[in-house]
Amino acid sequence: MDNLIAYGTSAAWIYSAFVTFFPSSFIVSRVNFDTASMIFTLVLMDRFLEHVSKGKGI
Repeated sequence: MDNLIAYGTSAAWIYSAFVTFFPSSFIVSRVNFDTASMIFTLVLMDRFLEHVSKGKGI
């Protein structure tokens, strides 16, 4: 699951970077920086809450 999340967020970030720098070469120029960062943040928050609930702390 970690690999799938890493691949998905990396693909969204790289695509968004290309669209930002070369907007005329893509048919759909949609930027997904916010989506990639939100998914990454939610996964990190999930791991943090899991560690806290198991009593391991930070």
